[in-house]
Amino acid sequence: MEQPQYHMFDREKVESEFHHLYHEFGLGTTIWSPLASGLLTGKYNQGIPEGSRLSLPDYGWLQDVRAR
Repeated sequence: MEQPQYHMFDREKVESEFHHLYHEFGLGTTIWSPLASGLLTGKYNQGIPEGSRLSLPDYGWLQDVRAR
């Protein structure tokens, strides 16, 4: 069992690295963050509200994705 992050910005691990494990060994997966912590919902299109998840320091990597 694996629980990788998987959404349109982060697909490499599920689609490439683990692909053979799913088919060859029957490994299962349950993904997390399919909406990229709310980024893919359009929630942050007008900016990052103070106090929201994306405003937290640990989510700086996602702020970088949003800026692209």
